[in-house]
Amino acid sequence: MMKKYIFCIIAGMATWGCGNSNPEQSSTDKAPSANSEVRKSSNEEVLIPKLAKDFVKEHFTTAVKNSREKKSPSSSGTFFEVNLMDGIEIDFDAQGNWIEVDAAKDGVIPHSFLPSSIQEYLKTNFNGVGLKNADKTIQGFELELTNDLDLYFDEAGMFIRQEK
Repeated sequence: MMKKYIFCIIAGMATWGCGNSNPEQSSTDKAPSANSEVRKSSNEEVLIPKLAKDFVKEHFTTAVKNSREKKSPSSSGTFFEVNLMDGIEIDFDAQGNWIEVDAAKDGVIPHSFLPSSIQEYLKTNFNGVGLKNADKTIQGFELELTNDLDLYFDEAGMFIRQEK
């Protein structure tokens, strides 16, 4: 069993490390790795799932700057990254469900896409404090506020804890 595990690790590292066959190409101008491969359609924008397009249209007022398809090294597979003109970055899974929304430096993101229980919690307890980042995980939601507090909610949107 251990031999099989070690073999898998070595094979994975060998495959991962074979990305650049041009020794004259410097490390600063390498093409993106297989894990961040950009595939563009003829209109210079990756075609993202309809669910992701609808999410962006419903919750964000800024236009899309670019989008790209990324290969995830995890079992979740392909995901999509959308960058808005105001610097907000949104990651979606292969089906188009949001995974992470991240504001540009010193920016904020809306919270209209969060469950209503989380929106109400923020309004009641942190009215006027901006939202910098939102992650949706298997365990629930992780939020980073502009006052440097991290808030944790379960998958149903019920508050768990906060950390500084």
